[in-house]
Amino acid sequence: MDWLQLIKEVLIIVLPPLLAYIFGKWGIDQDKIAQHSRLLLIAKQAVLWAQDAFPDKPGIERYEQAYNAFIQALNQAGLLNKVPPEILEQILRAAYQETIGLQKLGNS
Repeated sequence: MDWLQLIKEVLIIVLPPLLAYIFGKWGIDQDKIAQHSRLLLIAKQAVLWAQDAFPDKPGIERYEQAYNAFIQALNQAGLLNKVPPEILEQILRAAYQETIGLQKLGNS
């Protein structure tokens, strides 16, 4: 028997349940991943809205407008009370950096 093939078959059998167990211990599941993706999408939409609605304002002011729109959208979706404020800030910053860029936050 080919040892490499045997190792592959053992990994195929053992690895998925092992990873599911590890992620379960860390508290990471499909629902949390889906919720984080939804939060990030809402944050990106808020950032793009602020960019479009306030093109002449400096970056930090647009960020504040995006934050307010983000909070309002989360409140309407019933997600605001499910996420700690510091996580909301991190998600919006990530969306802002990904969508517009870090250097524009303070300079625009």
